[in-house]
Amino acid sequence: MARSRPSLSTGRKYFSAGFLLTLLLVTSAGAAQQVRMDSKVEVSPASGGWYPWYEVAADPTDPNNLIVCGSKWDTRDNGFYGFVYSSSDGGKTWRIALEDKNSTWVSEQSCAFGINGKAYFVSEAAHVIDGAAHLDDVGTTRVFASNDGGGTWREAAKTGWADHTATVVETNSGPNQNRLYVFFNYMTFRTPDPVQEAERNGGHVGLITLKDDKEQLTSPIVSPNMMDTRYRGSFAMKAVILKDGGLLCLFYAGLKAQADSDTTMIGAVHTDSARLRLSDPVEITRIAAPSNGSKGCYSSDLAMAYDGPRGLVYVAYHSLKDGQCRLMLTTSADDGRTWSKGLDIPQPDTVGHGFYSPAMAINRDSVLGLMWRDGPVSDCWYFSISVDNGKTFGAAEPLSQCSERPAASLFESDAFLRTWGTIWVSSDPLKQGSFSGHRSLALQIIDERNVAWRNISSLVATSDGVFHPLWIELGSGKGQLRTAAVRVEAPDDKLLKPYSFAQTDGWDVTQKVSLLYGGNTHYETSGRNLKVDIVLKNRSNERIRAPLLLEAITLTGDVGKLEISNADNRMSGPGAVWDLSGTLSNGVLEPGATTAPYRLVFHVPNAEVPPEPEVKILSLQLKVTAFMSSPSTSR
Repeated sequence: MARSRPSLSTGRKYFSAGFLLTLLLVTSAGAAQQVRMDSKVEVSPASGGWYPWYEVAADPTDPNNLIVCGSKWDTRDNGFYGFVYSSSDGGKTWRIALEDKNSTWVSEQSCAFGINGKAYFVSEAAHVIDGAAHLDDVGTTRVFASNDGGGTWREAAKTGWADHTATVVETNSGPNQNRLYVFFNYMTFRTPDPVQEAERNGGHVGLITLKDDKEQLTSPIVSPNMMDTRYRGSFAMKAVILKDGGLLCLFYAGLKAQADSDTTMIGAVHTDSARLRLSDPVEITRIAAPSNGSKGCYSSDLAMAYDGPRGLVYVAYHSLKDGQCRLMLTTSADDGRTWSKGLDIPQPDTVGHGFYSPAMAINRDSVLGLMWRDGPVSDCWYFSISVDNGKTFGAAEPLSQCSERPAASLFESDAFLRTWGTIWVSSDPLKQGSFSGHRSLALQIIDERNVAWRNISSLVATSDGVFHPLWIELGSGKGQLRTAAVRVEAPDDKLLKPYSFAQTDGWDVTQKVSLLYGGNTHYETSGRNLKVDIVLKNRSNERIRAPLLLEAITLTGDVGKLEISNADNRMSGPGAVWDLSGTLSNGVLEPGATTAPYRLVFHVPNAEVPPEPEVKILSLQLKVTAFMSSPSTSR
């Protein structure tokens, strides 16, 4: 538009951006998807607790059956206990189904569903001696099984310590149906010297299995060459059954220290279709430790999802970029053997603009769901979807009550306090004085601040297409697990593709409507977003029926390259489309009537403001087309 046209006025009750409008009336195939949050409930008991390790699993044959498992910290007992909570009504209500209190250090859990109500819970109990947990030398792994959708449980098998497990169950028909597969960090050699231990300690991914009618777990299956890598642990994160019948496991491993930085490798291993051997590890990416002054990246902050019908594996991971920790997304279309170059997911328009504790899942319509929290210990959790294989994501929808309030005080709750005694050996005479080299007792108390140690499997989609995110909050101050039902809706329950328009199919109704100010204009300084409410008035003598769409033709401004942030077809410039159908009363805009207010959101770059006294922040040109065979069909 010409610079002489009026600009936005935030101090008057009208909208004067000089728009040329185009309204699009299209068939129902062009309506926008809606994300709806239902049944936000507490999963954990009212007494609360700290839940650093948790995941959710869904019955593939009954969307009503859900289980939540993990490890809960008990401040009074100063210990970790295992738990399973179950729901038989699609997550509306929850009950305690199982507690594993075989020691005061029960951790490394995972759980999964088979079919016909079969479910497994894998839980490790360390032997605690004088307050210290002894893991792989005297720890015990127990497998609990349920035959009624997670309602009741029995101990099915046990073995030695299986560190950091990831579990999947065969759901296909055949002799291995309902067989349990457990990936874990398999430590095969250790050294008594602590210095050598740090340099030589090796681990690789192991795989053990259990058939529900047998009481013995199999011997570990390993990759023949993986031990030679001498990873500092190979921590299994999530496992899936591939389209070809094999298994794929995502893991992260510490590499040998280089200079002052530790590097973490994100990798994958897979089995053959017979599941009798593990492949050599495939490296997905490496994550360098942050330098001083930069925001930390968390190697365990991984997310993974598998679209079985299309054979696509998605992995999200943290990576340093320009001193900032960003979330990257990579995909594999060949069962994890090769991976695409990581795609930088744009920082979200949220309070903290960051991704922490992410999780992903795919629903039956191949919609990719992503959930995350706004900071390392934030109570602010979000959910977003992608319908284009992760290339773009929709607006961040808050799962919890999000605000800009500061983090909770250290003294707000005692639910996250860990206490233990240790041996302190002073070694620097300049710092420790006469006690140099002296062994003494020490007491440590740590406030864990609601940190999530592992929640990679905290998002699941049930067979009816509903997403079920699971997250932790301070809640009343004692800690809580919460969940919700998230529905991605479209007409006829079908996944909608981005809008496309053929001008020859359209009926131009530009002259039949007017654009009016909708009652609010706001510039969000923290996210540099401009939000404008508009309404449309039908100034013709004909009724206009939904669907009702706006299409952007041009977008300019005096402050740099503007972007549209909330278009329903996820485009950020010309060609972006907003669906205004929901603003019509009963789907019809009567002659002389106006729509309800509709918000347009634009991202304004952090550019230098021109010196002119009047700055045109935004100029938007829109075009009107009705996709009907003739005007008479709208009457």
